[in-house]
Amino acid sequence: MDIQKTAIFSFYRSFRRQINLLPSEYLRQFYRIKVSDDVRRALEGKREDIRKTRLKQLRRDFRGMQDANSGYSKSFAKILATAYGQRGPLKWDILKPILSDPTAPPPPRIIPAVERSRPPVFSPRLSALLMSSHSRSKPLKKPYLQTPPTLPTRADPNSEEARLLGPLSKRREVNIRWRYFTQQSKRIALPLQVVTHDKASNTRGTDHMALRGVGIESMGLQGTGIYEEALALAGPIQQRPPLTRRERNDQQEQATTQGELPRRWHRRRFQHLVNKLPVLTYTYNSQDTSKPGNYSVSVNSFPSKNSKHFVTADSSLLEWLPKSPPGKNEVQ
Repeated sequence: MDIQKTAIFSFYRSFRRQINLLPSEYLRQFYRIKVSDDVRRALEGKREDIRKTRLKQLRRDFRGMQDANSGYSKSFAKILATAYGQRGPLKWDILKPILSDPTAPPPPRIIPAVERSRPPVFSPRLSALLMSSHSRSKPLKKPYLQTPPTLPTRADPNSEEARLLGPLSKRREVNIRWRYFTQQSKRIALPLQVVTHDKASNTRGTDHMALRGVGIESMGLQGTGIYEEALALAGPIQQRPPLTRRERNDQQEQATTQGELPRRWHRRRFQHLVNKLPVLTYTYNSQDTSKPGNYSVSVNSFPSKNSKHFVTADSSLLEWLPKSPPGKNEVQ
């Protein structure tokens, strides 16, 4: 066994030790499989330069995992984003099924003699995600799905620019439409599953049977319970009273003794993750099948660190109010 393979096996063992420090079983399973595949690819490289490149990537991933387990929030955010389909190969596996709509008729060709000149079709799921502020920082306007803003006015043969400068090339129009479709599809946060909502019975479902009942396809990590696990690790959505200084010191001392990060730190990282994971809901009426259902996008929002929150005062807190000294503007 050469030195290069020995180094790869050494990184694999170090990776496994770092993976065991991750806070959830899904994260540990995901990265065990991912690192095993990456190590296998590095070992199967036929040329020395390929093995060196893949080993360099393993070193970079290993440093990122070390930083995440050492308490660097940005590194841990990348760990979560990769495992929950917001970056990396899993994102494209989730995105690929919603890039097309099998139920929609094919659009007409822009170039009559070329089959591949058909413009892209925005599926209902992709359209809902593109036009929502929960899955994009700048949602698209609905007319942009039909006519991209990057398409010159000359594409309309009846426009003044087309009359003066000539019509736009059909091949260029095809390229502009597909380029806009590809660029905008990459700039969305992807949901892990589809939630069905029946207005008639006011029931919700996420399993495969509920989706088959309304004739829609599952997506992403449907029915695995991974999104619900992330919600549980993020804690309750309602704001809890802040910890006292003694409680914070006790948590830090306990974390230092055990060599692990505080649970509160992990909970905040998962809260940031859940705030970026959109919830795609298909709403329909089981008693009125004449109207088709529609998709909507929402998010389970957790309070951010810098936002102001007011804690509801209970009886123990109210007892302190009369004992507090009056302020400058209060009448004594």
